[in-house]
Amino acid sequence: MNLAAPAAGLENIKTDLEAIIANSASLEEPERFLPYYFLGEYQLRLGATTLAIEPLKKAVRMAPQFPAALYSLARAMQASKETSVSSKLFKRHAELTGLLSELDSAGIRLQEQPDDVSITQHINDVQKRMEALLRQPLPEQ
Repeated sequence: MNLAAPAAGLENIKTDLEAIIANSASLEEPERFLPYYFLGEYQLRLGATTLAIEPLKKAVRMAPQFPAALYSLARAMQASKETSVSSKLFKRHAELTGLLSELDSAGIRLQEQPDDVSITQHINDVQKRMEALLRQPLPEQ
C-alpha cells in the first residue's frame, strides 16, 4: 500500500469505509466484519494505532475465526505498547492458525480416504478445540 497518497485520497478511503460500516446491514452476515477489519487495518497502516484498536476488536468479535483480524489487533496492541495483551493475542493467533491448518490437512486426507473413521474423529476433535478457543474472551488492556 502506498502511504504517500494525497491526504484527500486517504480521507476518501476512510469516509468510504465509514459509510460501508453505517450500511453494513446490507452486507451478508458472514461479511459484516470486513468493513471494521479494513478500517482498523487502514488506521494501523497509517500509524493511528489507538484508532485502529476498536474497529479491529469489533472485527474479531464478529468473526473470531478470521485470523487476519486477530493478527492485526495484536499488531495494534503491540504498537500501542500493550505488550501483555499483544503477546496473548499473538499466541491466540498462532493457536487459531494451527487449528485451521490441521482442519485443512485433515479435510484433504478425508477426501482421499473418505471411509477412514480416524480422520473424521480427528476433525471432530480439532473442531472442538477450535470452538473452545473461540469461546474464550479476548484479553483486555
